[in-house]
Amino acid sequence: MNTITKIILKNNYTVYISIFLLLVLLYGKSLFFGFSPMDEQWLIVKNVPNLTGTKSIIDAFTKPTLGIYYRPFFLLSFVLDYRIGQLSPFYFHLSNLIYHFIFCCLFFRFLTLFSVSKQTTFVFVSIFIFHPLLLHSVALIPGRNDLIFGVFALSSIICFTQYLKSFRINLLVLHFLFFICALLTKENAITLPFIYLFLYYITIKPIKKQLVVFVLFWIAISMSWFLLRKNIVSVIPLFSSNWLLIIKNFTFANFVFLGKILFPINLSVFPTLQNSGPIYGIISFVIIILAWLKVGVKSKKIALFGLFLYFILLAIPTWFGSVNSGGEHLESRMYTSLIGIFLFISQLKIKWESKNVKYVLILIFIGFGIKTIVRMNIYKSEISFTEAGLKDAPDYYLFQVQKADYEYDHKNFKEAITYYTNSTHLRPDKAEIYNNRANAYVALNMNAEAIKDFNTSLELEGFNEVIVINRCLSYFALGDLDNAMNDLITLKKCCTRIIPPNLEKDLTDKWIKKEINKLNGLIDNEPKNDLNYFIRAKRFLNINRYEDARKDIEMACLLNPNNSEYKTVLRQMNNIQNYK
Repeated sequence: MNTITKIILKNNYTVYISIFLLLVLLYGKSLFFGFSPMDEQWLIVKNVPNLTGTKSIIDAFTKPTLGIYYRPFFLLSFVLDYRIGQLSPFYFHLSNLIYHFIFCCLFFRFLTLFSVSKQTTFVFVSIFIFHPLLLHSVALIPGRNDLIFGVFALSSIICFTQYLKSFRINLLVLHFLFFICALLTKENAITLPFIYLFLYYITIKPIKKQLVVFVLFWIAISMSWFLLRKNIVSVIPLFSSNWLLIIKNFTFANFVFLGKILFPINLSVFPTLQNSGPIYGIISFVIIILAWLKVGVKSKKIALFGLFLYFILLAIPTWFGSVNSGGEHLESRMYTSLIGIFLFISQLKIKWESKNVKYVLILIFIGFGIKTIVRMNIYKSEISFTEAGLKDAPDYYLFQVQKADYEYDHKNFKEAITYYTNSTHLRPDKAEIYNNRANAYVALNMNAEAIKDFNTSLELEGFNEVIVINRCLSYFALGDLDNAMNDLITLKKCCTRIIPPNLEKDLTDKWIKKEINKLNGLIDNEPKNDLNYFIRAKRFLNINRYEDARKDIEMACLLNPNNSEYKTVLRQMNNIQNYK
C-alpha cells in the first residue's frame, strides 16, 4: 500500500474527503450548466408559483408529480433549491452533487459491511463515481430523483444490516424511517422488502417470530403508502393484453441495461428499445456467468444477493418502460441498482493487489473518466441536450419540437418549419406543434399555410383565444376580411382583452368599405331594392359617413314607405345634432 493510499484510507473522514474531491474534479463543471429542455421546464422554470410558500410543501404531499407519480421528497428538493437560489441552475446542480456525494459515502459503508477491504471498496466507489452511466442522474437535474431514492434506500439497507449484527433498536427505527422516505421518493421502493428478506436470510439464522414482525411492519408501511398514493394519483396500469410483447421487451431491456454497465458505449439521453441493441448485454451476461464459473466467488450468498439487488431494484422501472414497444429506458434508473453489480464483483476471487489487475483498473479509470468528461457537455444547455436527443432518438417528437423552438427563437424560421414538420409526422395529434409551425409561417408572411395550421390546431385542441386571434390576423393580412371579421366577432363575445388596440378599427373599416363596394354593385343591378339601400346606410353609419347614410335611408323609405324600421332609423338620424 503506497503513501497516498494510506493517507486516503487513514480513517472514514479522509475517505469521504477523497470521495468529495473526486466528485468535484469530475462533476465540478456541471455546477455551471443550465436547465435542459426536458422535465426542468415544467418542474422548475414554468412551475415557480408552486415552489413558493407553505402551500408548496403541502402540495408536495397532496398532489401528484407531473400528474402520474407520487414523489413528495422529489418535489420538496426543488422547493428547497428555489428558496435558496431562485431560478439559478447553479443551486439545483449543487444539490445533485451533494446527493451524489452522500450516496457514494453510503456506498463505501455498504461494501465494508460485507467484509470487503477498505482499499478494494474505495477502488469500487471511485469506479462508480467515474462511470459514465451516472451522467443522466447527476448532470441532469431531474435525475436527482434516483439520487435521493438511492440515499434513502441504501440508508435503510445499511441500518437493517447493522441492526442484524448489533440488534440496536435505534437502527431498526431508522431502517423503517428510511424505508418510508424511499417510498415517498420513488415507486420502485416497494421492492425493498424483498431485499430486506434476502439480507435477513444471509446475515443471521432465521428466527420465525422476529421475521414475522418485520414482515408485518413492511406490509403495513407498504399498504399505507399504496392507499395514500391511490387517493392522490390514478393508478397507472402496468399491464397490457399482449403479454408476449411485454415479456420480450422486458427481456430485451434488461440486456440493454446490463450491457451499459460493462460497455458504456451506446449511451443516450433518451434511450428507447428501437434505438438500442442487446449485443453488449448478452456479452456482459456471458462474462458474469463465466466469472462465476471460472474465477469463482468467495461467498455465494453475498454474490447472489448482489445480483438480486441489481435486478430487483431495476425490475419495476424496466417493466414500466416495456409495456409498449416504444417505451423509454432512462439510464438514471440504474443508479442505485448498479451497487448490486459491484457487490457481486467484490465476491469474485480476484487478486486485486496484482499488477495486471491494477493496470486493468487504471485503464477503466482513464476510459470511464474521458467518456464521462466528454459526454458531460451534452447536459450543458438546452441546445446541447436537444442536439444529443436528435442524434440518439430521432424518432422522438419532443426533440424535433425543441430544435424547432430553438430555431424559431433565433429567427431561423425556415429551419424551424422543417423540424415542426418532422414533429407532425411523428405526433400528428399534438395541437401545439401545428400552432407553432403556423407562427413560423406567419413570420415568413406565408399566411395561407399558417391558416391551415391554425385550423388544424383548433380542430385538435378546441377553442383557444390565442390561436383564434392569430388566425384572425392571418386572414386580415391575406385579405380574407370576411373570415377575419368572423374571428373578431367571436373574440368580442368572450375575449376582448386579447384583441390588439387598432385591429378592431382597421379591420372593421376595411370590411365595411368592402361591403359598401359590394352593395354598390347590387344597387346598380337592382336600383329598386330598398333593403340594399338600408344595409348600405348602416355600413355608412359604422364609418361615420352620416350624409351618405341619410340619403340611403331616405331612398329606402321612398321605395318602401310602409316599413316602420326604416322610418325609425330616419327619425333617429333627424334627431342627431351636428351630423356630417
